[in-house]
Amino acid sequence: MYSESQTHLKTDTVEKLQTLLQYMRDSEAGFKRAADVVEDGGMERVFEGYATQRSHFVRELSRFISQSGQTPEHSGSFKGRFHRWWLGVRAALTSDDIENVLVEACRGEDALISIYEEIILETTGNPVNDTLHRQYRDIVQSRKRLDEMRTRH
Repeated sequence: MYSESQTHLKTDTVEKLQTLLQYMRDSEAGFKRAADVVEDGGMERVFEGYATQRSHFVRELSRFISQSGQTPEHSGSFKGRFHRWWLGVRAALTSDDIENVLVEACRGEDALISIYEEIILETTGNPVNDTLHRQYRDIVQSRKRLDEMRTRH
């Protein structure tokens, strides 16, 4: 029986991490774009912070993939609900309406939370599960903060 470690993951685990990595790259790009277009300095800093956080998550996921002998995906994925979210963000960002930006950011976080929940369940007992749980908790916190920002605007 093959036992996984953080440096030797099974192929199906690496594939799940690759999928998550693509979505995380999309999230990072979305927050960078949001930071570029908002005129509110406080929101800009929040979005930049989330983009930086996602960049850190990308590096963590990439490291697990690389240590298992695979090449991390270097592009995002525009599949399913995440694709719809991203299209909504782009439309909101071009409308110069901060409420729409926040609504779409919340939608994107909801999609990312859902993806994490699926992958965490599928990797229960896996050596990368602690990292996935920590990232998940941070994303849930960011979702709550975005919702608070919405209620203030």
